Amino acid sequence: MKEKWNILSEKIDPYKGVLCFFLVMILANLFWKLVVQSDEYGIYVTAFGFDISAFASSFTRGVVVLAHSFLYDVLGMSVKMNGLSLAFENHETILIVWGCAGFKQMFIFTVIMLFSYGPWRHKLWFIPAGVVLCYFLNVFRVILLALISYNYLNMLDFFHAYVFKYAFYGIIFLVWIFWNEYFGHEKNVK
Repeated sequence: MKEKWNILSEKIDPYKGVLCFFLVMILANLFWKLVVQSDEYGIYVTAFGFDISAFASSFTRGVVVLAHSFLYDVLGMSVKMNGLSLAFENHETILIVWGCAGFKQMFIFTVIMLFSYGPWRHKLWFIPAGVVLCYFLNVFRVILLALISYNYLNMLDFFHAYVFKYAFYGIIFLVWIFWNEYFGHEKNVK
């Protein structure tokens, strides 16, 4: 039995970091689902039983403002911001709720980095940089979803539920790989 375990251990060893990444990601996601609760539209949000609705609303509003600015000022689209929604001239409207503001992905990224091997002196700048990256990736995701809503409404649910959700986690994985390549190895730790 011990010999079989050693063989299995040798085969898994090269993938140990990746397996740990996914385990931490899954556990962080489960933790999030246990401690953060909200209604369907994210108007009432609690974390650990504390009402964080005002924070959730202002955080989400920041995403909407940036997406609107890009669509209106850069792309020249006729789009109006109404609270947390973007309304287009073709009468299509998308509502950006708390759950789509990217905060969960920022949390999961932070937890993954906290549990990743590497020196704390680098984590102190890498984690905030990654959180900022997640924020702007999410704004970009909202912009793309708005464009899809405007041009290909029938494809919105597919891109929202599958493509962009998993692409976001794929980018987090690539950032984690970058971390491991440059900061996570034992030779880099002093």
